[in-house]
This record gives sequence, structure tokens and C-alpha cells, in this order.
Amino acid sequence: MAHQTKIKRPHNRQPGTATLPTVRLTDSASQWLIPLVVFPVTALVIYVLTFNPVADPDTWFHLALGNWIVDNGKLPGADIFSYTAGDTPAVSSGWLTALLMSWLDGLYPESMMGPILMVTAVVGLASLVILWTAAKCKTLVTTALLLMTGLTLAAVRFSPRPDIWSLLGLTILLTLLTGQWRVGNNSSPTQTVEPPALWRLWLLPLLMVVWANLHAGVLVAVPFLLTYGAWLSYEYIRTRDPAWIKVIIPVAVACVVWMFNPYGTGIATLAWRIAEIPQVGWVMEWMPFFKSGFPNAWPVVIAGLALAAAFIWLYVANRRAFHPLELIWLLMLVVMALMQRRQVGLLGLGATVLLSGHLSGAETWWRTRAPWRSIAAIIALAATIVWVQISGENGRGGGLPTFGRNCSHLPCATADFLTANPPPANIFNSYNLGGYLQYSLYPETKVYIDGRLDTYPHQVWLDMLAVEENRLFVDDLTARYGIKTFVIGTSDSFGDPLHLASRLAARPDFVLVHLDDVAAVFVHKSADDIAYVTAMGFPNISPWNLNKMKPLLNSPEKSQQLVTEMGRLLDQSGLSATAAATAAYIAWQAGDEISMREQLSQAQNRAPGNRLLRMVQQQIARGRK
Repeated sequence: MAHQTKIKRPHNRQPGTATLPTVRLTDSASQWLIPLVVFPVTALVIYVLTFNPVADPDTWFHLALGNWIVDNGKLPGADIFSYTAGDTPAVSSGWLTALLMSWLDGLYPESMMGPILMVTAVVGLASLVILWTAAKCKTLVTTALLLMTGLTLAAVRFSPRPDIWSLLGLTILLTLLTGQWRVGNNSSPTQTVEPPALWRLWLLPLLMVVWANLHAGVLVAVPFLLTYGAWLSYEYIRTRDPAWIKVIIPVAVACVVWMFNPYGTGIATLAWRIAEIPQVGWVMEWMPFFKSGFPNAWPVVIAGLALAAAFIWLYVANRRAFHPLELIWLLMLVVMALMQRRQVGLLGLGATVLLSGHLSGAETWWRTRAPWRSIAAIIALAATIVWVQISGENGRGGGLPTFGRNCSHLPCATADFLTANPPPANIFNSYNLGGYLQYSLYPETKVYIDGRLDTYPHQVWLDMLAVEENRLFVDDLTARYGIKTFVIGTSDSFGDPLHLASRLAARPDFVLVHLDDVAAVFVHKSADDIAYVTAMGFPNISPWNLNKMKPLLNSPEKSQQLVTEMGRLLDQSGLSATAAATAAYIAWQAGDEISMREQLSQAQNRAPGNRLLRMVQQQIARGRK
């Protein structure tokens, strides 16, 4: 006799009425076709989002530290890369990551392929944990869609630096903590009466020790562990079952073993010192998620709203399925992300882990519309994310996946010049330039400041802000720190007479010795440094006041000097758009239409959005009317 399956009708249906077909999760197409699409397509998205030239200025001081550890066989006790930090204790946010990056960079020298591969591998492993768990819970389609949305949000943190490991650490942590709540149905997890698996919880201390040495962000795990431990304690009080005491022990151990790192509790003071820094919200990654004048790219905002919509829909559909701790943890992740942009990566992956256990209903919806439709949705979302990344719409550069350095953001040409021609010390540098300069110039030249704000006395940071915002005289700054050389970011300086670069260019006692699309170098014209200024200077070139160069063309001698300096600057700057735009202006004033068009074309090809290029084009257009 053939086996028959009885189907229980919903209570709100009358006998004889039609019902939706039962979802066949064991269907052969669902068993092999969907995973065959989900895993490779997600891998492609991860590759496109992570395999990009490094633009993050903070990557480089971590790499510099890793190189120093390799060369010296120990951790530095105090800062060695700057002249302003003094005896402030040097606490790395991820010494083991710095060491790993140094080793990986040595495998593929000068290409940054090794550190970039680290990011790809870490994000890939975190995604694999999420998808593998979803496959076991039969929610692979909907989890993949949610994961790709979370990756779009988290992509703003996909850089070779220690905090990439916190994305993996939080993913594993939440997967371990929520394992017993993944019931795959609509029952309430609060009805669970048995303690979680002991072996699973003993993985937590191991995770915390490894995580603590890779990134100080391990401290974000402590509130999750404390709230989880509080729930375990409540269950023990409620049931009086000694088994709950056993599972509390590994959680309690995990709450303290993060101190097993070379700095001990120092990584906690690191976070405290950063929180105490005045005006730290000036730095993009420490800004609130929504801040006037500093918008996020639209794909980031849409991804965040999509995750919020997914949560609301799931909660309204069946709020009983959510454990109270899951709601608390989601709220914690949202608050952290809204307070600091650097935490949006944790929200992107953490929310995906927490919501993926509640997608059985959504999975049913997808599966009842045939596997090919769910596959089409996955491919369509992946294609959209790939297009957004390659087009640059997400604010992360754009272009096809590749490796190397993003020298449109990093002072590559500036560092090359200063390495070949060490400047008079001490130097002052803009904040975003410090990490790369530190990596390139140490030990011959030490920086004024870099992204390790906790390393510096607050006054060093405040003086940098004050002089750049024209609230502190340049002479007062130079006297206070013995500064002879200024290395200033220039992308927003042209057309702004109050910008520090514009103010230095207007002073007769400072001479421009280098200029490219990222930075300019000015050296004080003192008796001690006259030889350097004479050999390296461009006294006749003035991109910040173009009209100042016009009278020079009336003198054959000055005109020749200007043309000679311009040719040297074009070579020295790596044919930058800024130098080419300046050359185009000079050629236009000299009546050389052919050279003018060549230089404008060169600048347009190099950086079409260059601010000086637009100014020159406008002046030429007005002059021809």
C-alpha cells in the first residue's frame, strides 16, 4: 500500500477550498541548483567589493608597524613614527594584523595584493559562515539576498586594516550565540528550556583570544556576551537546573580572556582615549551615520533602509519568533552604526546573522514561485551591486577589480619626491596624509600626525585643526613645533584663499617645492635651507593665484624660467591633472593654443573632476567671449 501523507488544513479555511501547494524543500532543483548559483554569485560580489586598490590612509601605518615588528622582533613601547607623540604609550589596535599584513605584503612586494587578499578572504569566510548556516536551516535564497544587502552596507569598511577582522569575529560570535534559536519554524525561541550545547560555548573563549590580538574591536563583543550571560543566569534561576551553570562558565571566561594580548587591558584604554579626543567627529569614520554636509553614498543609505525594512517585515509577520536578546542586539548594532560610521560594517553583517534565522516564511514565499525566480532575483541583485561598485556610485572609487594603491587619494607622488629629497625637519602634514607618509618616509622623516589619534596629545590634534581652519597663525605653529616643511592636502584648496595651502602660497617666506593632485609641499625660505629651496623650488608657479603668473610672460627671462619650472613640475608630479591644468593656463596666456589643448586633454583624462582644471577651463571660456 502506497504511503499517504495527511495535510492539515489551516483553521481559517473551509473544507473543499483550495490551498497553496506545500513547499518542497527536498526538490532536486532546490537541492543543487540554488546552492550552485548562490555560492559563486556571492563570491563574485565579495570579489568585486573587496578587490580594489587601497585608498584608506590608515592601512599604511598598520603596515609600517608590521614592518617595524619584523625588523626589530618586538613591539614598540612608545610611538616611533612621529616627533609629536612624546612618551604616549603606543597601543596598536591590531598588532597581529599588522604583522600578518607585513608578511602578506612581502609575498607580493609593492603591489598590495597580499593585504587586499586578506580582506577578500576575511569577508568571504564571514559570508561562508552565514550561508552555510542558512543552507542547514533551508533559508539559503532569502539569506543570500539579505547578505548581499548587508555586504553593500559593510563595504565602506572593506580595507586592509585590523577592523576587518571584527566583521568576521562578530559574525562567528552571533552565529554561536543564536545557534539554538534557529528553530526554522514559527515557534517562540523563549520556549526553549534546554541549555545550549556546551561545546559551542567553549569556542567563545578561543574566539575572543584570537580576536583580541587581531583587533581591539573585540571589546564590542563584551556587551553581547554579558547580555547572553544574564539570560543564562535567568534561565538557571527560573529552572534551578544545574546544567545552566555549566554553560555560564565558558561565557564568563570569554568575557575576560580578551585581556590575553600584549597590551592587556590597554586595548580598553585605547578606546577610552579615542572617545576623549576633542572634535573627533571631524574624522569621517567617527562621524555619525547622518551628518549635515557629509552624506553617505546613496547605495549605502538604501542598503541600510533595506535591512531596516527586512527587520520590520519579519517582526510584524511573527514577533514571537524573535528572542528578546536578538531584539536587544539589533538595537545595539543600530545605535553603534548611527553614532559612528566605522560601525556600519558590524551592522551590515551582524543584522544579517540575526535576521537570517527568521526567514523560513520568506523562503516559502520564494520557493512557491519556482527556483528559477529566486535564482533570477539573486543574480539581479548581484548584478546591481557589481554595477554600483564598478561605476563608483558607492563612493569607493569604481573600476574593475584590481590591486595596488589608489594614488588619486594617497600622496604617492608626494612621498616619492620626499623619499628622494628628504625635506628639512620638522614637517607638518595634513591628517589624511600622515599614514602613507609615515609608511614611506620613516625613519628618515617623522610625521606630525596620522590616523592614530590616540597616540598624540590632544593639543597636537587641536593645533592641526586650528592652523588649517585659520584659527592659529602659521608662525605660532612653526615656533611651537620647529616646523620647516608643510605637506598639505590640496584637492579642495584652489579657489579658497583661506585654505592653508593658499595662505602658504601667498607668503614670500615659503616656497613651493612639489605639487600633484593630492598634496603640495612648501619649505620655509631660511638661511639653513636655502640650498634645498633653490634646488627644488618653483618660485614662479602659483596655481592658487593664476593671475600672478600672467605678468611673468611679458619678460623673456621670467617667461623662460616659468616654462622651465613648469616642465620640471610636470615630470615631478607624475603628469598630475593639477600640474597639467596649470601648464594649460600658462600656454593659454602665452598664446600657444596647441599646448593648451594638449594639457587640458591630459588633465581631463587624468582627473576630470579636478578643481583647478575646472577653474582654468572657466577662465579660458570667459577670456574667449
